[in-house]
Order: sequence, then structure tokens, then C-alpha cells
Amino acid sequence: MLVASCVLLAALGVAQHVVGREASFTLLYLLPVLVATWFAGQWAGGAIAVLAAFAGLVNTWGAAASVPLSLWNAAGKLGVYLIFCLLLVAIHQMPGRGAMLRQMRQMLAACVGSAFALAALGWMVERHAPSTPADAAAAASAAEVSDEGPELSPAATTPQQMLEQLVAKTQESMQLSRPVLLGSRDPKGPSCVTVVRSGDLKGNRPNVLGDWNGGPGTTMAMLYNFDRQEINSALADYNWHQTRLRQYLENEITVNLPVARKAHELAALAVQFSKTADAWSEFPASAFTSPISFARVEDWPSFCMTSLVRAVGAKDLAATKHWSAELATATMSLDDMHAWLTLLADDHLRALDFQKQCEGLFVESNPKIEKYEPSATISQFPAGVLSLNGWGNYSEIERQAERLFSMPPDRVAEINSNDHLTSSSRWVLPGVREAFVTLQNALGPDNRATWEQAARTPYEHCYLINMLFRASSADTVDDMVAVLKKLDAIHPKASVGELMSVLMYRGHAFAGMEWSDRFQPELQKAAATIPTSMSDEDAFVAAGRWTSDFYHSNAQYGLTFTLRDALDQRKLDCVRATDMIGAVYRNAGRTRFGNVRLCAGTFAHSVSAYMGRTADDKPAVRIYDGLLASSESPETFPQCYFKGHAYPPGMENNPPPYCAEVYIRGLDSYVWSEGYIIRGPNAGTFSTAGIAYSAHHREQKTEKVFNGPFPQ
Repeated sequence: MLVASCVLLAALGVAQHVVGREASFTLLYLLPVLVATWFAGQWAGGAIAVLAAFAGLVNTWGAAASVPLSLWNAAGKLGVYLIFCLLLVAIHQMPGRGAMLRQMRQMLAACVGSAFALAALGWMVERHAPSTPADAAAAASAAEVSDEGPELSPAATTPQQMLEQLVAKTQESMQLSRPVLLGSRDPKGPSCVTVVRSGDLKGNRPNVLGDWNGGPGTTMAMLYNFDRQEINSALADYNWHQTRLRQYLENEITVNLPVARKAHELAALAVQFSKTADAWSEFPASAFTSPISFARVEDWPSFCMTSLVRAVGAKDLAATKHWSAELATATMSLDDMHAWLTLLADDHLRALDFQKQCEGLFVESNPKIEKYEPSATISQFPAGVLSLNGWGNYSEIERQAERLFSMPPDRVAEINSNDHLTSSSRWVLPGVREAFVTLQNALGPDNRATWEQAARTPYEHCYLINMLFRASSADTVDDMVAVLKKLDAIHPKASVGELMSVLMYRGHAFAGMEWSDRFQPELQKAAATIPTSMSDEDAFVAAGRWTSDFYHSNAQYGLTFTLRDALDQRKLDCVRATDMIGAVYRNAGRTRFGNVRLCAGTFAHSVSAYMGRTADDKPAVRIYDGLLASSESPETFPQCYFKGHAYPPGMENNPPPYCAEVYIRGLDSYVWSEGYIIRGPNAGTFSTAGIAYSAHHREQKTEKVFNGPFPQ
């Protein structure tokens, strides 16, 4: 029977290896212990107990967070097996032991049977329970990485194992990520984002690159610009958004999530290896027991991986530390791009949910719009701002992917000299490090540390890279230095979010088309009149009143594409007024700016927003309309819309607003943050999005906040 016990134990060990280390076999391992103890005696049972504990340890190695914990778990299981063995010996010596043995066998069989039944039930529930891409995205957000960068407990525990896994995971992630982030586009070809400096626009919007088999930006551009060409009514566009676009966004999440998990695992392992290497005082030659081969240099993560493998092969400690750090940052960027893609698509779906609650606006407006223009009219409806301008966020993901999946000449030049490489700038990619260091040096000690923290914070990492790229390309780094010095004087211990907010070059989703637009000399002079002693909310009002005075003193209502044109032509509409308030406010070193869009179907109106907090630290949105008289005071969203809202003079004959939406900074443009329905069947409903990096609203919810009476 001892042989039978060994055979049974071996079979269970193989079964556990096949099933996976997540499954517990502790109960099943009692079976060979029982057979050996009952039929071969105490010592045989004890030996099988030791072997069972060892088999479990081998099969679950790496499942625990550390080696000591794995050994602790194995010792605990061994104790259970030995106690079970001793109980069997005691029972074997008792009179009437046959009946007791039968009861034990029945109990053990019942337990094993119950375990299999529950596992089968769980499999059926998991297989048939409804699940949506949005649910998966929410689950991914709930398991987000920390502000210190990716965190994971990889199975590899030695430098040799970590490096071997890094090689495998780098190759796997780059292969899986390319179709999601770039499609079949050549990363060395024309970029999906064109640099636009002051004076480049001549009455037209910048050209947009589209590609049906591109990344998220070029594909979205094709979807919006070409798939909607035949749409000729508000209801037809509503149906397109709720069917074609919704399905596309859900597909984007479904395709991206598994690839994002792989990228996250790679980034976590790269950070772990970099931390390990950074602690070495001399190269641990004995830690690498066999040579490792990797030789790919066509993209940045692979170039870093190849350089790291060569450094380890040469036993070069300094080079190993350097390239492990570069690999950690490169893979963090890849991880963050995937995180942004999930967040943007999920946020877009939340905006479409709000749009669906406002279906009544599409119904009532449908017969009133004589000529529906898909490229413009949708902006007068909820979620329309994302339709016309929100895909700039997706394009920025794709632009950064172009850089990551290639080796542009400026990067090669920078890594050859490393003139701007510091312990802080290593957290951003080569190409923007000079701007990173220049802007960091404008800050005081506390904010310098926060600046570095931003570079290794999820979502803010790619956002910061974008803002540095825009400032460098538009020659506004010196202007931004002046802004950061003001912010440092006002908020010497700013949060990551506050530091990042002041960098945003757009005051509205339909703004910033010339990347230096906010730094027009007249707007910088206006910002200089706002004292640093003033609170952010008072500075917001001051910026609003300066804009209002500009409009009412010597300007007229009119459409322009840039603040430069608005100032030159003395023309202002609601979008440019919002943009102007944001420029003056941010140029004064102030943060937490957003905008509100009022939707009325045949009309729409934009106002500026300050994302503040109440005395008890709850989110509070204060709004200011730059087209109203400067004597007007800011109002609180959404309470100011409970009983309707008055438009600026000259707009009174337009239909009353149906809903109001708040937009906050995204990766490059703005994202949907919250919305309130003013009238219609769902009047009084307030919805918020869960935006992981925003301190304003992290919780996604929909609730009734006002019970009427509602405006008609």
C-alpha cells in the first residue's frame, strides 16, 4: 500500500501542476497520507506527509508574495498532514475503529465532492454571467497601479530569472501592443500629430491623419470623419453614437485589456529589476548562471533590453544600472499608453450613457434643424464635444506609440550624450528630458520632488511627456518656466494634479490648435495683474472679469480659431472666451481649470469652470461666463441650473439648455467629467465619471439631486 500511496501522491502532484498554482490541493493530499498511515504505519504516513508538503511547495512556488511566505505556507500544510497522520494512528489503535474509519472516509469524500461541485458551479456562473467591456475596464481601474509606478509580485526571484523573463515579456508585449497602438502604420512615416506653432493656422483647423488600420487616433478620425458623412439628422447621429460608436469603444476596451495586462506585467518586472540592480555595490557575477541572448534595436524598449543584456554579459555594473532604468521607463510608458486607452474609451462610454439619458433633446430638435452638419451640429448635443475634439486624446496615445516603436534621430543623439539625464529626468523618455530639467529647476525643493513623482505616476506620466513635447515644439518652455515660478510661490507644496493642471495648453477642447496660443503677450500681461496672494477661486473670477471687460469694451461677438485671432480681430465667442479665461488663469500660475458645455440641440454655449472644494472637502464646480458683464458673480454647478439659466445678452431667443456637462483635462484634449439634466423626462439627474487621476471625482455614479419644479 505504500507504493499505492506514492503513485496516488505523484498523480495528485501532476494534476496540481496541470491545473495551476492558484488551485489548492491540500484536501486531496490527505488521501495518500490516509492510505499510507492506515495500511503501512505511522512512519510511512509521516514520510508521505513530508512528500505531500514538498509537492505542494513545488507546484505553488512563486504564488506567494515572497520566498519566506511560500516556505511558511508549506510548513503549515506539513503540520496539517502530520496531525492528520497522528490522529489516524490513534484511531487505528481504538476499538471499533472500522466504523470511525468509514465515517472519516465518507467525510473526506463529501468534502472533496463538495469542492468539485462548487468549482463546477463557479465555472458555470463565470461562463454565463453577463459581463461588458465597461465592467472589465472598471475592474482594471480598481486594480490600478500606485503612484510609485507599476507594482507586481513577479514569479522570478533571482536576477537570472528576472532577466530571462524580461527578455520574453519584452518581445511578447511589443508584438501584442503594436496592433492596438499603431495598427499597420509605419512609426517612421508621417506622424498622426502635426506641430502647429503660432501663426500656422490661416482660418482652418489643422489637418488630421486618418487610417482605417491605424492606432486609436487615426482610426477614430476615420470613423468620425468618413463613417458619418451620410448622416443628415440629429436622430440619425444619436443612433450612430449609440450603436456604431458604442460598439467600437466596447471593442477597443475588449481588445486592449489583455494586452494592457501583459504590458503592466512587463513594466512591473522592469521596475523590480531596476530596483534590484540599483542596490548592487558591485556586479554580482554569480547571480547570472547562464548567458542570455536578445538583439533587437528597432524600437525603444527592445533597444533598452538589448543594451541591458549586453551590459550584463560584459559584467558592467554602471551600464546595467543605466539600461535597467531606461527599460523601466520605456515599459512604464507602454503600460501607461494602454491604461490611457482603457480610461478614454470607458470615459467616452460614460458620456454616451449620459447622452442616452438626454435622448429627448435629439427627438425635440430633430424637426427643427433644417440642415444637419455632422462635422459641427453634434457639438450642440451631449457628448458632442468628444465627437468633434475629444479624439485628440486618442491621437496623442498614437503619437507617443510612434516614438516608442521607432528610434528617431533626436533620441539617438540624446542617448549618445545624455546631457539631460538626471535621477529625476530618467522617468521621462529621451527627447523631452531637456524641457523636463529646465521646468523642474524653476520649482522649489518640495515641488521639484512632486515634479519627479508626476513623471512616475500612472496617467500623469504620459500626460507630462505630452506637455513637454508641446512646449518644446512650440518654443514655450521659457513661458512655462515663468508660470511654474508663480505656481511655486502660490503653492510651494502643490499636489501632482495641481502641478500637471497648470501645464495644459488648451482652455477648451476646441482650443489650443496653435500650441503656444495661451502665451499671447496681452494675456500674459493680464495674468501679471493677478497677485499671488489671491486665492485660486478669486484668481478664476479675476480672469473671468478681465475677459468680460475685453469683450464688452472693444470687441464683438464672432468666431475665431485662435486666441491670437481673437485678440487681433477683437472678436470673441463662447468657446474663445472660455479659452481666454483659462489662458489668463493658468498663466497666473493657477490650477484646476475646466469648462462647462450647455446643450440645447439647435444651440450650445460654453462657460469656464474652476474645480474647487467645499469647506468640508467635497467637489465644488464654480462657473463663470466670459460673455456676461464683469459685475456678474460666479455660480455653482449644478445648482445654478436647477431652475434654468439665462444666456448672455443677444442670445435670449435661443432654446433653453437641456443639459450641462463638465469637461476636465485629458491626455491632450478634455474628457467628460460630469453632467446634469436640466429639463425633460430625466430632469434633475446628475451623473459623474470615475476618472482615476482626478481628485475632483473618482466615483462613477448617477443620482437624482433635484426634484423640481423643472424649467420647460
